[in-house]
Amino acid sequence: MRVNAIAPGYIETQLTHDWWNWQANSDEARQATLDLQPMKRIGQPQEVAMTAVFLASDEAPFINASCIIVDGGRSALYHD
Repeated sequence: MRVNAIAPGYIETQLTHDWWNWQANSDEARQATLDLQPMKRIGQPQEVAMTAVFLASDEAPFINASCIIVDGGRSALYHD
């Protein structure tokens, strides 16, 4: 048995859009989110799904007890 995890960063979902729209200026809120991203874009749900499909495939038979971060590099900016 293998057990792995996926840790997504900002992903463009309805919840993300709702949060932006809840802010006083939704365009500024969206831009502030983009400015935090090294790739200057928000991740897409299918990009997280592709990671899950990879982990479940025969292409990842020896990956075990791992957490794959799918955040476009954002977490690398927060290490001391």
